[in-house]
Amino acid sequence: MPQAKDQKLFEKYAHTLLLGLCFFIPIRLVLALLFLVPLAAIWSFSLIKSEELRKLTKNFIYLNRWLFIFLTITLLTISFSFNPKLALKSFFSHAGYSLALLAISGALKYSNSNKLLVALFSGQTIAAIHTIIEDQLPIALRGILIGELSESGQLALVIPLLVSFFINHFKTEKQEKTIRSFTISNLYLVGSLVILCLAIIINLKRGPWLGCAIGISVILLKYANRWIFPFVLSILLTFSLIAPIRDRLLASYQHFQTSGGRETIWKIGTELISDNPLGIGIGNARIIKNLSFDIPDNLKHFHNNFLNILVETGWCGLAAFLCWIYTILAFGFKKGANHPLAFGISGALLSWQIAGLVEYNFGDSEVLIVAYILIAILSQRH
Repeated sequence: MPQAKDQKLFEKYAHTLLLGLCFFIPIRLVLALLFLVPLAAIWSFSLIKSEELRKLTKNFIYLNRWLFIFLTITLLTISFSFNPKLALKSFFSHAGYSLALLAISGALKYSNSNKLLVALFSGQTIAAIHTIIEDQLPIALRGILIGELSESGQLALVIPLLVSFFINHFKTEKQEKTIRSFTISNLYLVGSLVILCLAIIINLKRGPWLGCAIGISVILLKYANRWIFPFVLSILLTFSLIAPIRDRLLASYQHFQTSGGRETIWKIGTELISDNPLGIGIGNARIIKNLSFDIPDNLKHFHNNFLNILVETGWCGLAAFLCWIYTILAFGFKKGANHPLAFGISGALLSWQIAGLVEYNFGDSEVLIVAYILIAILSQRH
């Protein structure tokens, strides 16, 4: 029967496609899309004929209802946007990734979250090794994998999650009275964590640094509070003793005030929202380069998730976005008492949004897909 055939097709390939997506998204977007697009297509056909998948989708949408309200608001902004064609294109992009989020959530029923996260950690580790080698051989390897900005945004999500995953894994081994010291899996997780930390340091992005520091601190306070002091001390020593990091931090205010820097673009953003409280249209932030001779031609956003969303979708759009983020974080932290993975994912998503205070990582496809994978896993706890 057609119904059984479509459902079996989805069940058969869901896990493999999810594994490929999780492994390749830190490496190269085009490779990840080779798994994501078929997954979304098969899920769409299965959804039409599967009552069970429709029920799962309804539950997922309820938890993420504010995201879909946000998408509705972005659709409405097209009618009065500065550039409707640009707004329509951006809306379809966001809608497409939201459809992918639904597909990932549905596919998780036939997959294993831990295996998916290990695949994500593995892909991220390969990308980080590339970054470390590229730092020594910049000409030979430049441009092979994703860029440093996208990688840093992903690391802001993956590093806190990996810390939480390791703590949970270690405690589980201890409770089950297996080998208490470092097993092969523990060595792998610690090794990956060290490599990822080296990569985020090399990328010199302050927003992800801050996001990771706060996200990891929240996780440690919940599950390993005796490690919070050594963690903070290690951060202080790293930032004070390593010259490139110290110089980068000390120059923060100077960079903020530089011509065409965040002080300039954030001031323009506040002026735009003052004149356009309903927004200028999704995807229209790129007009910023036309509003000041100081702003580089390649700048297409406001280097801040909340300001960018506010300028493009107005106060209603920002309110819906904030409600969505709050709902997801509150749900994960509340579930953390019984589901450590849920708490770890919320810590990672918190890191994502803290990093988004100084960059527009909600508009970065490579980062957004990683966030959506984690949100889909978190939503399965609903």
